[in-house]
Amino acid sequence: MASLLSSTAISSFTEVLANHFDTFQRNVVVHKEPIKVVNVINSPKTYAGYNDSSNPNNFTLIPQSQTFQAIVVYEDKQREVVSQVATFPVGLIKIKVKQEARDYIMNGKTEKIVVDGKSFNAVTEDKVQNYLGMVFYIFFLQATN
Repeated sequence: MASLLSSTAISSFTEVLANHFDTFQRNVVVHKEPIKVVNVINSPKTYAGYNDSSNPNNFTLIPQSQTFQAIVVYEDKQREVVSQVATFPVGLIKIKVKQEARDYIMNGKTEKIVVDGKSFNAVTEDKVQNYLGMVFYIFFLQATN
């Protein structure tokens, strides 16, 4: 099947898209559910009412987060946002990320995504955008209180 673009043109366009992403990217921090590590398995039995808790904390939580690059688009906050996915309320942003960030967000429970110092929750699954073989993933995020 014939292509409208030559391989040289496709290479040139994808290079421009990569430069666009590199120019306008900013850091976003994805926070995952912390890992629970059990400290003491065999602890002495204590009883409530005798100055001890009947449920001693035998675990610690290890936070998990990773920083990724994304293009962030703030939507108009005075109206609902209508997209191909659904209609979303105000306080919504859109992030465009690469495969590594998409995999981290989708794998396990994502507690929050921090963008520009503000916390957001993902309200959609990933939406794939393929630009001449260069793949990005779009997530819609909603501000948390």
